[in-house]
Amino acid sequence: RVDVTEVSEGGLAASFGLRRGDRLLLLDGTPVESFTDYRDVLGRLREQRPLELVFASASAAPDRPADGQPSRSSETKERFEVALLSKDMDRIRRLAAGGIPESFRPVYWRILLNYLSADVTEWERTLRRQRDLYATYQSEFLSRGIASADGSSRPSRLKGQGWWEQEPELATRTVKTASVPAPSRSDAGVEAEVGAEEEAGAEPSGAEETAERVATPDDDPALAAAQAGAQGGPENDETVLADPLSAALTGEAHEEPSGEKDAFQLFKERSLREKERRAKLPEHELRALEQHEQDVELRETIWKDVQRTHPGFHFFADARCEVMERILFIYAMLNPGIQYVQGMNEVLAPIMFVFGNPPAERSATSCRIDFDRFDFEANYEADAFFCFCNLMGDMRDVYMQGMDSDSGGIKGKGELLMSQLREIDPDVWKHLIALKIDPQFFALRWITTLLSRELMLPDTVRLWDTLFSDPSRFGVLLTSCTAMITLQREELLAGDFSVCIQTLQKYPPTDLESILQRARAIRAGAWRAEPASGPNAAAAAAVVASAAAALPKGLLNGTSLTGLASATGDFLRKGIFGGRGSPTEGGEGRPSSPLPWRQSHG
Repeated sequence: RVDVTEVSEGGLAASFGLRRGDRLLLLDGTPVESFTDYRDVLGRLREQRPLELVFASASAAPDRPADGQPSRSSETKERFEVALLSKDMDRIRRLAAGGIPESFRPVYWRILLNYLSADVTEWERTLRRQRDLYATYQSEFLSRGIASADGSSRPSRLKGQGWWEQEPELATRTVKTASVPAPSRSDAGVEAEVGAEEEAGAEPSGAEETAERVATPDDDPALAAAQAGAQGGPENDETVLADPLSAALTGEAHEEPSGEKDAFQLFKERSLREKERRAKLPEHELRALEQHEQDVELRETIWKDVQRTHPGFHFFADARCEVMERILFIYAMLNPGIQYVQGMNEVLAPIMFVFGNPPAERSATSCRIDFDRFDFEANYEADAFFCFCNLMGDMRDVYMQGMDSDSGGIKGKGELLMSQLREIDPDVWKHLIALKIDPQFFALRWITTLLSRELMLPDTVRLWDTLFSDPSRFGVLLTSCTAMITLQREELLAGDFSVCIQTLQKYPPTDLESILQRARAIRAGAWRAEPASGPNAAAAAAVVASAAAALPKGLLNGTSLTGLASATGDFLRKGIFGGRGSPTEGGEGRPSSPLPWRQSHG
């Protein structure tokens, strides 16, 4: 089912009487019964209007049927409530593995992530202590890394990025773009795309105003002169200017721009003055300045990433982006050995989504446990921080490059995945090996984000119910990854390198329940692939035969992928697939590369 999770006050939905918890029933007369249907809803909302949507009011759904007997939903909630009161952790885990009702999920995740104990009587003391500790962290760390007093150097999410903000006429309007760079503290050019409407006299949109504010530094006449001289006037819509400050610092040749002022010379003189000023600073002041610049760069990197997190969900608006940035920055300050690595934002996002969405109906939670006295809604930021820290404690090794070759690192996890695939589906395993498809080509993102990038957010939340319920979380994760590969076995066996890579890096929309059922069968030893036959088997055999000669001797009959994985790790870190140091935005605010940028600030 598809429920309304948030309604903006004063918005169009609110004016029609929609409320949180209302259920979407029909889209232009077509029933909407699953999140697979919901994907189609999103696509059609972007492409055509008007649409007729029919909702069922949450208040119209009785908790008891007409015969007076308890409904299935009330019986389910009763079981989850009784499990909480029982203080039995095994019972709580067993229930959670099959999926947690939305009204109980925030509490159950806090327990499963070892933030709260199974004993309700201990919650109040634990919550008070941890929330006070988080307030201490905020006061200690959040004053660091601020580039300016008013925060103007940090861009806000560009308006119009969410599908709900798109007006029909704006969605199809042709615009011209001009890229205007501004030097950052990392001496790298920062581009902000400024849209200019074709119609003369049109007022700039919110996105344009934001982009202009990002590109124009305060009180910097040198930069203003550089931009004016390089852009060459308002008619030059296609100009892209390289950052002259970077060229000055690196000594690279630079073609001086024409204009009244020599912009390149201004930047060069400015950089030289800055070097001279730093040379005169006492050592402790220089260290403090360098630390400040590192903190600024870190916060800016985190801010860019959280803005790209689920841009299609209204839940992740600016205010919650700020919450995510605070959590990730404080985590980085407390963990200097790893700091922040791109992809952590994708791990935090589902926790934020669950904790920041209170139950639609108060009565839907519990009548025996007074959840209101624990102030879960008002303090969801602190609770999300500690749950994220506990989850990262389990995942820490996969984010540390120094641990890559260890069994707990990303290469070790990839080898375990391929070993499991070899046992379950030897034909697909042999085919991928013959094509030299290392697990890091696709499993790097699967594992580091716990599949949150491969699934719709509601599907991710449901998968994590099962993931968190098992103490061996990575065992469940790797089995789920194996299930996903086997569900695409026909296409993989018939495909060449490009087809297989495309399938695994951009996993096709798949019903989550089919993945969970296959994973359960694999773990129970009840499913194993039948030997391939027919055209796909012939195609796979042809690929294996043609590629086998190129492989190291004995690899197809061996069990180790260490050599290939080692080379792959070096390959990825050089940025060939959009890795370290090359963040390129793709559609809907996502990076164009299918792999997460393992760019660590540790």
